[in-house]
Amino acid sequence: MSQNTFATFQSMEEYLASNSIDRKRVAVAKTTNGALLLTAYGRPIATIHNELKGSTPQETARKLASVNIVFGIPHPGSIDNAGRPSLPCAMESKSQWEEVVLF
Repeated sequence: MSQNTFATFQSMEEYLASNSIDRKRVAVAKTTNGALLLTAYGRPIATIHNELKGSTPQETARKLASVNIVFGIPHPGSIDNAGRPSLPCAMESKSQWEEVVLF
């Protein structure tokens, strides 16, 4: 049986609320090796990949602001390539829905 990449998914709002993070404190940071991260209070909270990455933190912030964000939450005990605990992954929520007026 194959293991799913993520243990679960949370909307950005749910993730921030469950971790007591003020959304005004969330920023985009670019590391010296070129990785793009979401940070809060000066600490990384999520990685940013693929189509949401821009060439600068400012471009990445514009891309993030234009879509609904969902966080892929790693499995407990997951580690990254450097042996550190894995961070959630910020990605665009591809969910769509249709609204029907009830009244």
